[in-house]
Amino acid sequence: MKFGEKLHDTLETEWRAAYIDYDLLKVIINEALIELADCEGSVALEDRASRRKAVKAQAVSRFEAQLDAEIEKTALFFLEEQGILARKLAHAASILKEKKEEAKGGQISAETFGSLRGELRTIGAPLVSLVDFIYLNSNALRKILKKHDKNFGTRLSVTFVAARASKEYNYIGIFMIQSGLSVLAKSYTDTFVDVYNAFKPSSDASEEVAEHEPIVNDLFKSMNRVKTTNTFYNRLNKHAGIFEEVSFDVLENRKRERTSNVSFTLNAASAFLYMSSYYIVAPTAGLYAEHLGATPALSGIIIAGAPIAGIASALLYSWWSNKSFKSPLVFCSVCCIIGSALYSLAYTFDSFVLVMVGRLLTGFGGARAVNRRFIADHCSAENRMKRSAEFVAASALGMAGGPALSSLIAFLPSHFTFGPLQWNPLTSCGWVMTVIWLVYLIFVIRLFEEPKKNGPEPNGMLRRDDSNSLSRISVTESRSLLNMAPKPNILETVRSNKPLAFCLCVYFYIKFIGDLFISSLPIVCSYYFGWSTELSGWFIACLGLCMLPLDNIISVAGSYLSDREIMKASLTALTVGCLVIVPNFATYTALQYGLAGLTIFSMSNLSEAVLMSILARLMPKHLAKGTFNSGLLSTECGMSGRAAGSIGVTLSSLAGMDNLLRLAFIPVTLVGGLVLVALDGVYGGLEKDAE
Repeated sequence: MKFGEKLHDTLETEWRAAYIDYDLLKVIINEALIELADCEGSVALEDRASRRKAVKAQAVSRFEAQLDAEIEKTALFFLEEQGILARKLAHAASILKEKKEEAKGGQISAETFGSLRGELRTIGAPLVSLVDFIYLNSNALRKILKKHDKNFGTRLSVTFVAARASKEYNYIGIFMIQSGLSVLAKSYTDTFVDVYNAFKPSSDASEEVAEHEPIVNDLFKSMNRVKTTNTFYNRLNKHAGIFEEVSFDVLENRKRERTSNVSFTLNAASAFLYMSSYYIVAPTAGLYAEHLGATPALSGIIIAGAPIAGIASALLYSWWSNKSFKSPLVFCSVCCIIGSALYSLAYTFDSFVLVMVGRLLTGFGGARAVNRRFIADHCSAENRMKRSAEFVAASALGMAGGPALSSLIAFLPSHFTFGPLQWNPLTSCGWVMTVIWLVYLIFVIRLFEEPKKNGPEPNGMLRRDDSNSLSRISVTESRSLLNMAPKPNILETVRSNKPLAFCLCVYFYIKFIGDLFISSLPIVCSYYFGWSTELSGWFIACLGLCMLPLDNIISVAGSYLSDREIMKASLTALTVGCLVIVPNFATYTALQYGLAGLTIFSMSNLSEAVLMSILARLMPKHLAKGTFNSGLLSTECGMSGRAAGSIGVTLSSLAGMDNLLRLAFIPVTLVGGLVLVALDGVYGGLEKDAE
């Protein structure tokens, strides 16, 4: 169903005139397209470009003026209805207070209870309708801006909203800032709980309200839908895996960060160093395994050691970050120092077991769950985009920097010993990372500032007073809307939410492919093309650097294409890349491998970015905080995919190097085809506001 039809079918009939006139705005777009088409035949060739430019400018100006008028109309109606409901709710609260004062012991009669409950139920229905009113108009605004951008090649989806939201007084704020609506909804549910407590005092009043008042649960669902689909999420936040809600609360945006810039820099540096440690061994892992008496194919197991340990450590750090950030960062650094040193000492003791212990410790030192949580919890809304960009860029540079550093080390003196310590092309990467992590640890201990706990708000902040007045409700309370709503655990959430489960499976799949390719690259290139470990390292580094411009491409593409279009195109290209990388002809060239590898690497990361965008919408709000949160879920899923991909290299090589690529990528290609077929079947659940 197209959005225009969906809007007509779901809007409140009595409020029809107050909605954004989506059809009128479509007419304006279509009229402008006709004018542009007329320029092709009615204007001389030499004047055609300037005429098209003038017509386009007039069309954009006319569209913006009409959209501004529609937003103003909708905003004024919303504020009027919100005021009516606020007055009714204040009246009910004042009656409750009066009856409690009259009653002995503050316990109201059954008659008063029934009367107040009936009045609150009467208020609840239009309150839910008002929330849905905002939801539909917000979608109408987003859809019409996207339609305009698609037809005229503009970026109004970004510029229109940003230009108006930056003004101190603006009507568009009702679509982006739900604090007033949250305050009203929170006060409504609190008043309901107060009524139940006044009739029959109980510590379980919240649960009783949730069980016996369906309108409260309807309100919760509507508010959650607005908050998860209505705000214009920043794509870098999603790519970074930071799922916490992006707040457009005026007070949130104006608050100052309580953490220093140095701490944020050290947080990003942790992500950079971990990704460097993860990939720095990729070019030489096969040779190291061979030197220790194992097959080069065990390079996949060596690389897999880090994500395997990361699966276990993510849970620890998710819990630890509830209490502290500095302590887990220090602990992670110590793990990486010891792990890197043991990896190099394995050469001296001729022990493959020591290599694996070193890699497991390095993986256990991965603090990505801490890094994400730190940004989400202690970055102001106005700086969240910048901090998220730093996190993504640091990870991408680490992915490129590790192999590049491994190749650069090859230019240093290749062999020397210092007592039991040996420096050579196989151990040098471990010793270098040991020193770097040691320096980083010193910086963290001396310069990282533990974030200050949020204390009581200063005077003047909105706070609910004893009279239940609507005019004095805290922002903190408004964010804890409907705490009485049932909150299933993380496994129940995934099991009951099929679109969410599908997305997580696809996320595992693309992480599996990415590590399958990277882990096999050095031994494949050595076997087929005779590449040195240094050349393989430079190739991996170049692939990692491709991620930096890819983020910009994703951002631009998102203004013109839907998530569905980008996701389907990227997964299709990824499947084609997996097919092309398999040696199907008598001659297998480095060009074929390189182009296929570039496609696999870039498309897996592009698919990941879109998946993060969809996951941000699908993740329930109750998974935003606590130990078992959405960041932990995505981290565990990604780490599992990485580990499985690296192990897959070793398993595929058991049949010989000739068959490694076939056994590794032909099954993956078939799975890719199934994913594409399944995508069409479940996308309606992924894109809840589909065209």
